[in-house]
Amino acid sequence: MKRAIFRFLQWLVRVYFRLLFRLEVRGTENIPRRGRVLIASNHVSVYDPPLVGCVIPRAVYFLGKKELFDIPGLAQLIRFCNCIPVNRADFTLATLKGIERVLQNEDALLLFPEGTRTRTGKPLPWKAGLGMIAVRNQAGIVPVHIENLFGVRGSLFKRPRVRIIFGKILEIAPFLHPQAQGKELYAQIAAAAQAQLAEVAQPDRNRG
Repeated sequence: MKRAIFRFLQWLVRVYFRLLFRLEVRGTENIPRRGRVLIASNHVSVYDPPLVGCVIPRAVYFLGKKELFDIPGLAQLIRFCNCIPVNRADFTLATLKGIERVLQNEDALLLFPEGTRTRTGKPLPWKAGLGMIAVRNQAGIVPVHIENLFGVRGSLFKRPRVRIIFGKILEIAPFLHPQAQGKELYAQIAAAAQAQLAEVAQPDRNRG
C-alpha cells in the first residue's frame, strides 16, 4: 500500500515540475526495475532530490540532512517519502546501517556524491563514500546528469528547459581485485562513476 501511495506522490510531484519546466527525461531504461542500485546525481539546486526522484520509474529512497527531521509535520512527511536522516558533518554507523537496510531489501537509493550543492555551476569531486556504499552492498551505480537547472527558477509563465539524463549502470565487479582495497578502491569507483556522468553530459553541451 505504501509503495502505491509513494508512486502516486511521484506522479503529483512530476506534474508540478512539468508546470514549472519543459522537462526532458532520457535514459530511464538504464535503471534496473528490481534489485539494489545506487542512483548518483550531480547537485545543482534545492529542486534536485524531488525532481530526480519523481522521474525514477520505481520507488526510491533518499538521504536528507538530520535537521529536517526536527521540524514537526515535515519530519513525518519526509519519513513517509523514504528519506533517511544523515549528519553530513559526522557520517555515523547508524546512517550507514540505514542505507544498508535499504539496499539489502533490494531497493534503490538516490544520492548526491558531491556532498553539497555546487555554488558555481561547476561539478565538485565525488566523494569516496559512494564507492564504499557500492562495495559494501555489491550495488551498481547509475549516474544522473541534471542540465540547465543551476540558478534557474521555473514558473507557469516562463518554463525553462531542464534535462535529466540517466547513464548506463556502472557495475563494480571489475574494480574488485586484490591490488585495490579500502579508500583507494572507494575513490576509484567514485571517480569512475563521475567520469561516466561526464560522458552522459557530453552530447548535450552544444544544445540549447
